[in-house]
Amino acid sequence: MISDLSSQKLKMFNSLYAPAIFDKMKTILSALKSNGFRLAVASGSNSSTVHGIINKCFGANTFEAVVTGDDVINCKPSPDAYLLAIDQLQLMPSECIVVENAPRGVAAAKRAGSFCIAITTTLDAQYLTCADIIVKDHHKLYWYLTEKLCLE
Repeated sequence: MISDLSSQKLKMFNSLYAPAIFDKMKTILSALKSNGFRLAVASGSNSSTVHGIINKCFGANTFEAVVTGDDVINCKPSPDAYLLAIDQLQLMPSECIVVENAPRGVAAAKRAGSFCIAITTTLDAQYLTCADIIVKDHHKLYWYLTEKLCLE
């Protein structure tokens, strides 16, 4: 009975929840992919929610690795989700750039040993000071990636 209720709740959530797509996000992901960057998601949310959002917003083949809260024992600020995603990509943490919007995620990225760009779409910069770079929105993120990494 409890699993039935959980399943119903999840179905209702997925049908009602319309994730906000930031206008530059698809452009950023496309530019990164076309320039040989390998993309991953490391989220603390459950697998069904994460895959539902990815499929609805970006397409199932956008990311090479998807790690969810169901895949790790310790959630952020533990680096476990990032380390698992990095391992699945067969990269070193120092070869990865993490984009985060929350203090626990920034801490996890730094503990994993990755460069972290924090974006202030949900919290003020004062909460994200442990990041290597802080940008105010997806337009600035796109600018940073195209200018610093010579994308496009």
